[in-house]
Amino acid sequence: SYSLKDISKSLYHHGLIATTWEDSVVDGKDAMIQAWNCYQSNNSSQKQIMTNIETYNYVDCKVIDDILFFLRDMC
Repeated sequence: SYSLKDISKSLYHHGLIATTWEDSVVDGKDAMIQAWNCYQSNNSSQKQIMTNIETYNYVDCKVIDDILFFLRDMC
């Protein structure tokens, strides 16, 4: 597969990048749905859900950054 998660987890497994997602993290579509649900209701766990989404998005960007540094170092 050429998905970002598959590629980055393989690079992480081989020690080529330093960042990966935790196993409990949802995918991007689920994160977006959870955020939308938080905004639509007065959910008491809204802060934790939004923190999880923030962490997921941070790791998403950090993984891309790690891959770019890895590819640039190859040249």
